[in-house]
Amino acid sequence: MRAAYEGLITHAWESAPRAGAMVSRIAQLVLVDCLFLGVAPLGYEQTIDALKRTRDVSHPVRRGSPSRRECCVFVLQRAAPT
Repeated sequence: MRAAYEGLITHAWESAPRAGAMVSRIAQLVLVDCLFLGVAPLGYEQTIDALKRTRDVSHPVRRGSPSRRECCVFVLQRAAPT
C-alpha cells in the first residue's frame, strides 16, 4: 500500500446541516471531475476501454438511445489533448 504525497482538500461553506452535507459532496465531486479530466487524456485508449466496461455494467441498452461507444467517445473528445 502506498501513501499519498499530497492531500487534496475541498472547502464548502455550510449553512444548514442537510444543505451543508450536499454542498460538501458537490465540492468533492468537482475535485474528482477535475482530476479525471486531467488524467484521462494521458491514457486515452485505456480510459475509453474503462468507460465502456463501466457503462456496460451500469446501463442497459435502451431503444432510441445513443450507442455506448458514442457516449464514451463524446465525453473524452472534450477532454482529449489537441
